[in-house]
Amino acid sequence: MKYLAVLLVLAAVLPPYSVLAGAPGDDSLPFPLPASFQGVLPCADCQGIAYHLVLLEDATWFLRTTYLGRGDEAATDAVGRAVLDGEGKLTLLDGGKEPVRWRITGDRTLRLLDREGADIVSTLNYDLTRDDAFVPFEPVLELQGMYSWFADAAFLQECRTGRRFPVAFEGDNVALEKAFLALEDRPETGVMTELNARIALRPPMEGPGPVWTVIPLDFEGMWPGETCGNPGHRSELLNTYWKLTRVAGRPITVAEGGKEAHLILRVDGGQVAGWSGCNRLIGTYLLDGERISFKDIASTLMACPDSLEIEQAYLAALRATASWVVSGQYLHLYDRDGALLARFEARYF
Repeated sequence: MKYLAVLLVLAAVLPPYSVLAGAPGDDSLPFPLPASFQGVLPCADCQGIAYHLVLLEDATWFLRTTYLGRGDEAATDAVGRAVLDGEGKLTLLDGGKEPVRWRITGDRTLRLLDREGADIVSTLNYDLTRDDAFVPFEPVLELQGMYSWFADAAFLQECRTGRRFPVAFEGDNVALEKAFLALEDRPETGVMTELNARIALRPPMEGPGPVWTVIPLDFEGMWPGETCGNPGHRSELLNTYWKLTRVAGRPITVAEGGKEAHLILRVDGGQVAGWSGCNRLIGTYLLDGERISFKDIASTLMACPDSLEIEQAYLAALRATASWVVSGQYLHLYDRDGALLARFEARYF
């Protein structure tokens, strides 16, 4: 039986917002999936970093990293999609963050590579070893995805993996259901949802099992009008059309025929251009690494009673901005205390 790890083919048939690009070439692994790998890699300021990597049949991965000697809060979980190239390199993509690359060395070892995908020249250990028998774990982390309800069952199309998980009727599921049913518009594609969750193996509603299932731990919010974007692509801060999707904790929706609020940071001259929802806005920005400030933010003076509150909140958010983060195709603006002020989604025409 052929191995199930035809990662590039699997990626090509995922929904549009989760397609990952990869170089054509060898499209199989020298080990069957699912598989798990473990090992302790070097750490500059701790006893070592314990890695536990799980690779699933559909190119989804789970990774738990534990900083040894730092107590109970030293473990961090992450999820994403894997891409295999023709050079024996396995790349772990995590929603637009810095990809992690590994070289496949035989059927039992993954060797960590540097940021450029080159081998690390060192006498220290950078290898993970495949477990003799599959050893899964249940990642606990904040998830974002498109939540939907179909035939009395709930699902979450998780953004970083592109995988459609069933949602269990336990934990904070009641709050999740109430928020969804309270929406006037519930599209079949789902509604962007944020929650803290555990991904665990549970018996399915029907068919063989168990299956990986999202267990809601703490429902955080739903944001109509947002999408997952493409988790394999990271947009650039400058010269990108950023559509406003959230400001002051409120989702931003655009009425049919209306003009969406947006922002563009020009490379030349540090100029800001955009639309506030009612008026054209202009200004300048100062950029210093992850720090950013907007100066001389002004707008035209048209009166739009229906969008005045959103416009005022948007302009106030820009004036209070102190830092920024681009994650995948999303731009987040934060104040000096690290509170989220506004969220934007990259748009391409």
